[in-house]
Amino acid sequence: MDAYWQNQFRERMARFSRARPCNSNLVPVSIKIRMLAGCFCPGCNPYANRIMREEIEKARRKGDDFEVEEHESGPEILVYLTVAAGALNVSAALVNLIAAIIKARSEGRKVGDKPLEGVELIVRGYTSGDNYFEERILRINQSDEITAKLVRDALKKRVVLPASTKVPKRSKRKH
Repeated sequence: MDAYWQNQFRERMARFSRARPCNSNLVPVSIKIRMLAGCFCPGCNPYANRIMREEIEKARRKGDDFEVEEHESGPEILVYLTVAAGALNVSAALVNLIAAIIKARSEGRKVGDKPLEGVELIVRGYTSGDNYFEERILRINQSDEITAKLVRDALKKRVVLPASTKVPKRSKRKH
């Protein structure tokens, strides 16, 4: 793994953790929607980016607490999730947001957004002891139908932390 990228990721996760209070049974994770080819910039994907921003604002108005980091390779959602029996528990609102972002990219292709390749969904973060984990949980090709159920099932079936994983402690919030 590239040391520079790993340091940047660690800093993003630490910044997110410091900025949001949470209880101890939550794990900070990154859910990345990565383009298989091309980019997700507004210049190449104006329709998808407009829809993505509308969906993000809709989710925030409902009270969902998350942060979106926009990258050329695709958006990254930083969020706290609960761990039950080693699996991450994902809210319906978060599943709907992820599905809407992926669907926006697919729909954007129909109205002229440039990239034609699919996306992959990646979940990553740190376990106790500062051990990095990453799992590619779903690959969606250009012709695949995108539904909240598809995203939810992938998140629930595939993302399982090792049994020895303890919920990492957050640093205290500085005032």
